[in-house]
Amino acid sequence: VLFGGWTTPNTYHSDTWVWDGSPSGWVLQTPGARPAARRGHVMVYDDARGRTVVCGGNLAGQVLNADTWEWDGVRWANRAPVLAPPVRTGHAMAFDLVRGKVLLFGGEDLLAQARNDLWEWNGVNWAQVATPLAPPAGARGGRPRRLRRLRHRPPRGRPGPRRCAPRRPARRPAT
Repeated sequence: VLFGGWTTPNTYHSDTWVWDGSPSGWVLQTPGARPAARRGHVMVYDDARGRTVVCGGNLAGQVLNADTWEWDGVRWANRAPVLAPPVRTGHAMAFDLVRGKVLLFGGEDLLAQARNDLWEWNGVNWAQVATPLAPPAGARGGRPRRLRRLRHRPPRGRPGPRRCAPRRPARRPAT
């Protein structure tokens, strides 16, 4: 699923596209209700609930928001949780397979201050997760790259908790 985005000069989009794996590829969806046009938002697939979650981002006019929407494969639903992370852009989300929750980390707030808070989504509400140690606050370029370097590496031998480990850099062929 692909939702929204931004093209120059300052055109915000609210279209929903789904990759169907066919030779034609992308299929434009036309749901009734949908999130407002935006950029700087994040999306992640909630494997436990079979939904794609969208949170936050910049609306037209550089207005940040903290709304939460879910795509069930046919329609968008505004979840309107009672508790939600503060408005932000440039954050990251991932699905925690072990705990079955969506995680949201970092980004920038209204004052362009970097955040390093962690939140989890259970399908109804967000809850802030207190951690004794957290990565440094960072937005946009730094933090997402670090998250992309992590991949799931299943344990060897007996079943146990999943862990993430740094991905080894790809080797370049000798010239």
